[in-house]
Amino acid sequence: MKTFNVLLLTLGLATGLSTVTPTQAHAATWHKGAPTAIRGNWLSTVPRKKDPAAGFAPQYRISKSHIMRGISNMSTEYASHLSWRKIGHIYYVKSYVKPNGMVLGGHVTYKFYKSGNKTMYDQPTKQHLKRGYAFKKVSKFRNWY
Repeated sequence: MKTFNVLLLTLGLATGLSTVTPTQAHAATWHKGAPTAIRGNWLSTVPRKKDPAAGFAPQYRISKSHIMRGISNMSTEYASHLSWRKIGHIYYVKSYVKPNGMVLGGHVTYKFYKSGNKTMYDQPTKQHLKRGYAFKKVSKFRNWY
């Protein structure tokens, strides 16, 4: 009888533990606004010698509730309704871009990779050799359209 009770207890525990499924915790949640780490004025560090037709370098102006992106010879992108999350070293910022000239508008997800206090990369990949444009933090722009 004692072995039967031990066998029954073991079988019950094995059945109970096999039916329990672990819940997955999602640490990265979407937050409203833009992250404070990437707020400010960012100017591309790409030299004009590489692309003389570019005019002025790509620029970002990131505030708590808006992103403005300017590239020479293109219409300015005005993004609002921001929400962000950080996965690893990459900031994902979801937004809505207003239609403006050649910019069709719609929902856009920006990707930013921060390296140190004064350097940021946009549109990064998981391979750190292919980061996208490099940007430096500036106090103000010389020419913002």
